[in-house]
Amino acid sequence: MERGRVRPPGSSVMVEGHRTGPVPGEALAEDGVGGSVSAGLEAPSLPVPKETGEQDAAATQAPVQHPTWSTFTVRGVSYAFGHLVDFEFTCKDSDGADCLVLVTFTDHVFTRDPVPGDSNADAFPNCSRTPYGLVCPVRHRMSLRLRDIIEQVAGRKVWSLYAGDRYAQVPVLDDEGAEVLYAVIFSLDPFKGTKHHLRMLVRSAYVCDVEPPDTYGEVKFSNLVKLRMTNKHPRKVTDRGRKKPKMPRTGG
Repeated sequence: MERGRVRPPGSSVMVEGHRTGPVPGEALAEDGVGGSVSAGLEAPSLPVPKETGEQDAAATQAPVQHPTWSTFTVRGVSYAFGHLVDFEFTCKDSDGADCLVLVTFTDHVFTRDPVPGDSNADAFPNCSRTPYGLVCPVRHRMSLRLRDIIEQVAGRKVWSLYAGDRYAQVPVLDDEGAEVLYAVIFSLDPFKGTKHHLRMLVRSAYVCDVEPPDTYGEVKFSNLVKLRMTNKHPRKVTDRGRKKPKMPRTGG
């Protein structure tokens, strides 16, 4: 990836032959991030923010029918997915009560949409992307770190996103000697009928190569857990001066 070079909004970066960030039409559908906004402007059609305490629809029901991804080989390169098996972690809500969270993943954490020149002969089997998806080497490499990132969320803050039920961890990571902003997009829902209190579905994860996702305020994860246990969401912050993730400084 070229670093320190200014790129126009909406452009993409090709890394190892693949784009690293969300592609057009992908962001809102998979991530709840919303489209890019020109410098100095705010998103013009943000839905009316939900009040704290507003109820969602029915909570997630068990059991989860989660796919098992077998090792996949394409153009002589093999990709394994054992690091993306479901796992659980315990955290505390804002009242100090223990909460057991089940973490599951979608294939968007390691795949990308096709671009001109791609072939569906290289498609990842049964991918949830339309019309098909391909393994992205960068996303797959970064996904090896997802479990460690998620397990560190308990004592930190997360970002609210454009879609009402989407949140993000956006840490700055070192990737092959360069600092990158890595957006981990997830939903968090009550999980009835199991020993788990909440289910965290990691919907996507990607390197922000042009700009951070559009965010609408921070919330302590412990506060988010407390709200989601009762099927509620935090209030969105929409003022122009709100805090936002920042791209890491680059040389050049």
